[in-house]
Amino acid sequence: MSINLSRRSFIGSLAGFASALGLAACDSSNDASDAESPSESWSVEQDDELACLTVQVSGGNVVAMPGDGWAPREGYIQLQLSGSSIPGQEIEAVYRERAVLTVKLKASDQASTLDLLLTEYRLVSDQSNIDAVGTVKVDYGNGDVQEIQKAYE
Repeated sequence: MSINLSRRSFIGSLAGFASALGLAACDSSNDASDAESPSESWSVEQDDELACLTVQVSGGNVVAMPGDGWAPREGYIQLQLSGSSIPGQEIEAVYRERAVLTVKLKASDQASTLDLLLTEYRLVSDQSNIDAVGTVKVDYGNGDVQEIQKAYE
């Protein structure tokens, strides 16, 4: 018994098979339990009383973190942003999708000073478990989204 299959039939069969696999994969990846909760809200409070974040460097020394970073604390996330003192950093929104917390900054067209200012924020959620946050990203605007470093403690 010989199967006579034309090139067109063979390619059509492969395309149909690939489409079926792709649709099945898309359907299984849409798990609503992992998605961001629409009712979850985050409050942002600048807190000058918080100590600056630290990092561990070579030799085991612990030093102040010189740039943007974050750390889980009991009941909140501490966020440290570096920038100029004028106009300063303003947080527009905070949202969580799965284990990634994204902080969106307000865009500013103002000229900025050349000094470096570390500003500490306290991010508190009304419903989220702080331990569920594994990564923090900052959206600086214009498509510039970067994951920031987690502090030593």
